Amino acid sequence: MLWKRVVSSTVLIPCFLWVVWIGDWPYKAITIGITILALIEFCQLTRAIGSSVGQVAIIFFFSLLFCSLAFENIAHHEHPELFLGSFVTFVLFGAFVAQILQDKADAGFLSVAVLVIGAVYIGWAFGYHVIQLRSLKGGRSFTYFLLIVIWVGDSAAYICGKWLGKHKIRPNISPGKTIEGTVIGLLFSTISGLGVWYFPYFLLPEYFSAKQAVSAALIIGITSQISDLSESIIKRCAGVKDSGTLIPGHGGALDRIDSMIFATPALYYYLRLILGLE
Repeated sequence: MLWKRVVSSTVLIPCFLWVVWIGDWPYKAITIGITILALIEFCQLTRAIGSSVGQVAIIFFFSLLFCSLAFENIAHHEHPELFLGSFVTFVLFGAFVAQILQDKADAGFLSVAVLVIGAVYIGWAFGYHVIQLRSLKGGRSFTYFLLIVIWVGDSAAYICGKWLGKHKIRPNISPGKTIEGTVIGLLFSTISGLGVWYFPYFLLPEYFSAKQAVSAALIIGITSQISDLSESIIKRCAGVKDSGTLIPGHGGALDRIDSMIFATPALYYYLRLILGLE
């Protein structure tokens, strides 16, 4: 299993770093593709626990919603509160249309929950913010910052948790996660954030100080750990270990983006609200 993880990472990581570097439509296309794959896996997981929403319907709905959000900058919208209101209305409308189309009334509420949660959890929290983060001033560097902090923190938590972990956080949700691994993961996340700030190759803006780098890395570390646990809850409810088998040794697409789902918007709004980036 370990060698599969190493081989997959050796191939995928350079490819994704290259896509982040070139940005523009290839970056958006890859993000949309990953989001759709994650939505398919999300749909499969929820069907395992009783949802009857069809894959074609859910992917079509989420694709429309995602594309409308991904290419619309709320910050520059003339009336952002109206845009957000239309977003919520669109989600609820689609959700209740799906409920009406259900053959069984008792599956309606679960189907509504699947549509709404999926729209916010994957389409908005991940897809929308991954594209918006890259579009910020200095977005390429900040995207690298996000990815490296997550990768280093996750790797440290996984390895140290295996070797040193004795106290489980929530064994009924994620049996492999330990307090020791989590703490060490947060430590390495913070260190890696400072390392990325110091290393000139990543070209972080001059106004991004060491203190801000440490704060941002700590925020990413905390939110990525919570994000990882959130996906574990879904998988445990469905009674599976991985969301899919797309990536050898790593599971599915949702397994690979799980740490980014909460961490990406956390970094994005930190940069927008604290540093005032646009």
